[in-house]
Amino acid sequence: MNIGSELISLYTKIKLYLIDAFVKYYGEAHRYKIENLINNLTIIFASHNIGSISFKDMALKYKDSSLKKEYYENLSNIKSNNNNIIISYIGDIDEKLISEVENYDNKYALGYADMSSYAKSSLVTFGYGVDVKTLIHEMNHLLTKDILAINRENDELIKSYGFNNEGDFVYEVINDYMTLDIMSGFKELLPKDIIENPLLTFRNSSGYTSLDDVLGNPIKEMYLFKDIIKSSLINKDGSKIRNILGKENYDNINITLSKYYNALRNYINEHPNIAKKDVYSLISPKGRQNLAHMKHVISNSFISYINYNEELSKKIDSLENEGIIRKM
Repeated sequence: MNIGSELISLYTKIKLYLIDAFVKYYGEAHRYKIENLINNLTIIFASHNIGSISFKDMALKYKDSSLKKEYYENLSNIKSNNNNIIISYIGDIDEKLISEVENYDNKYALGYADMSSYAKSSLVTFGYGVDVKTLIHEMNHLLTKDILAINRENDELIKSYGFNNEGDFVYEVINDYMTLDIMSGFKELLPKDIIENPLLTFRNSSGYTSLDDVLGNPIKEMYLFKDIIKSSLINKDGSKIRNILGKENYDNINITLSKYYNALRNYINEHPNIAKKDVYSLISPKGRQNLAHMKHVISNSFISYINYNEELSKKIDSLENEGIIRKM
């Protein structure tokens, strides 16, 4: 089996369905923006740590799945100076990008998007086949990145990220909730023969959403207001969400959740069989109280924003009816 050509063929088959899934989520008005990103995107399907003991163990893990076993066994025979190998790619790729992928050493990473380039977008997925959730998650990062400034000498973005533009944990969790919705629409659009392709993998949860659940779902509470969130992000106005919550509240939520996430993730990695209720028990009573308050602040902030805009709209309508103003 030529894994590279199989992956490229599969991606070619699903690309139009991916575009339609994003359009279904964001609305027809954004079709051009979505098509422009996906049609011009460089995608690298890669596996890291080729030749390492942990990588070779993956073949044994899939002893009951002949295709995955063959995939990992074949790759483990490939020699690479950096213990990494690019399996296949779609789009234009340069030596610098190849080097970045080969030397990327975050063992937890399932993928990443290059948020630094304005002229050219690329993303990388690590692992077996086409991981749809990772693919959509990274595509959504690229679609919603907020361009603040561009270095005209090299076309690199000076700052670009989420709601806060400074390395934003809340945005990562929100992006995963958005991803799950887009992926659901994608699966509804796919023909049965493509869904059943063994190289296509669907994951229904992530470390982000699972730990948000353990923490009482504060970010899921925010995602109840997804129409505001997705409109802000697709229209390059991510800072609007920070302003709705208030900068101090937003920074506190970001720092607190990041701290809990990293601590709990490390504990779960050391105790992989621990039950969800037991993870929750690790949080102190004061910590649970703070998380509950955080959830309350999030909900109240969005409700206040909605109420304010409804009242403002009524006042404008009233002034227009009285002939005092004319809406443009």
